[in-house]
Amino acid sequence: MYTSTCIPLNKTTLLLLHAPKPVVVQVTIKHAGNSIINELSQFYLNHHEISNAIEILLNAHLSTPLPPSTHTVEITGDGFTLHGTRRPWPYGQTIRVTWGDEIVKPAEDKWTFVVHATAVSRL
Repeated sequence: MYTSTCIPLNKTTLLLLHAPKPVVVQVTIKHAGNSIINELSQFYLNHHEISNAIEILLNAHLSTPLPPSTHTVEITGDGFTLHGTRRPWPYGQTIRVTWGDEIVKPAEDKWTFVVHATAVSRL
């Protein structure tokens, strides 16, 4: 389980969010496979920015949920676009996670983000 803001690429992980009450969310970041070298380069150049953007999005979704009809999101940065998809996480409801003595509630949704390389803006 990752509690830092560096979510790895091509691995499914559990992200612990410290919303009003702790919540654990399944998150996967993948590269699109269109231009692998560019996608990997942009991911690692922007690793912290991408991870922080995902963490902010997930915390916002937990405090003010997206409408049920909204299953996709797009996050655009300099050199990359993330396409995020949420789906129900029924397996998450069967696991028990604790943080010390506190029970951590599993999120209802799991998220998958796909990294697409885009043009880098020049100054």
